[in-house]
Amino acid sequence: MSHLRLKDIREDSDKDQKEIAEVLNISQQYYSRYELGQVELPIRHYKKLAEYYNVSIDYLAGLIDEPRPLYEGGTKPHSRKSEIISAYSNNPTFKAIADILIK
Repeated sequence: MSHLRLKDIREDSDKDQKEIAEVLNISQQYYSRYELGQVELPIRHYKKLAEYYNVSIDYLAGLIDEPRPLYEGGTKPHSRKSEIISAYSNNPTFKAIADILIK
């Protein structure tokens, strides 16, 4: 029963329904209906929640009992790459090395 998993993972993450509803860009009242099993969660919301909680969709859907991380290290690989590039792009030494390598 995936609706029970939704509530459990939300509570384990110390989040309230309003916070998760904001992640999904829906009202808290509508999100509540997902947790109660009154409305089926669409795949786009499964994807969003899998990324948010960093767990596999099969765990969210209740198909497996042990959570598996969606991304190792807790963040999307391309997000980490962007963070590194951003951090170094403001460094004058890095810019000088990049200029030499690009020439």
